[in-house]
Amino acid sequence: MSLETRVTALATAIGLDIKALLVLRSTAAVTVANVSVSPAQYTQAVVNVPDAAVSTSSNVLATLAPNADWDADCLADLTITAQANTGSIDFCIARTGPVVGNFKIIYQLA
Repeated sequence: MSLETRVTALATAIGLDIKALLVLRSTAAVTVANVSVSPAQYTQAVVNVPDAAVSTSSNVLATLAPNADWDADCLADLTITAQANTGSIDFCIARTGPVVGNFKIIYQLA
């Protein structure tokens, strides 16, 4: 099975647009984390996601995926960055305006 076929199958399985998933394209495992930000944070919110496979030297590739709270058009206004810790990742979700609601983060350790 080709890499493109596997990526397309994964995108379909998790309900993500193939263009967004191509950011994470490789043979490494992809993880989905559903997080909630409440109360609203203005301009950015940092959420911590536990992951035993992460160390401070890990490179984390991340993207936001559409869900019930955020469709693809709304996500275009948001950015996400990741900071690896020992056993967890801090994801910073940022935008101009309030950050609030449920977010679907798709990430990969590289």
